Amino acid sequence: MDVNTIINQLQELARSHPYLALGLILLIIGLLSRGKISLLFYTLGALAIMKSFGLIDTFFSFLKDVPSIISTFGGG
Repeated sequence: MDVNTIINQLQELARSHPYLALGLILLIIGLLSRGKISLLFYTLGALAIMKSFGLIDTFFSFLKDVPSIISTFGGG
């Protein structure tokens, strides 16, 4: 597999699934960077991938329910 083929496949992926391609690029940037900035890229990449699969609304809904879940198990 040559470099042109790989680039063409990535371009096709970006055309058909833009958020998935963005998430992969952000994860790669996170791998290449160091320190706290890499955590930012990992988080943004994960959010972009969740957006591509339609899970972002479910994730934010879960985050809104976390305080009530904690209070249920905490007994408060």
